[in-house]
Amino acid sequence: MSRGWYSLKVWFDRRREQLQKQPLCEYCLKKGRETLATVANHNPPHNDDWERFTTGPLESCCKACHDGEVQRAEREAERRQREAERDGLG
Repeated sequence: MSRGWYSLKVWFDRRREQLQKQPLCEYCLKKGRETLATVANHNPPHNDDWERFTTGPLESCCKACHDGEVQRAEREAERRQREAERDGLG
């Protein structure tokens, strides 16, 4: 659904601005490492919401952190949400 949004000019501009503002991976910095960021990640995730996609907060990540711990944390949050909804708590 929202995958195509990443090919739009609005995204290229936001990504460029984020990586210029914070060129280092924020996750690596917390671990004492300086790694060039290549990914502008929505945090919290936009969940196919156009408004959050275009104006929501971003963080700078290297590809390794984004594809590893960031996505693991997002999948875990989604799993917990599904369980809460299943159990009538969501």
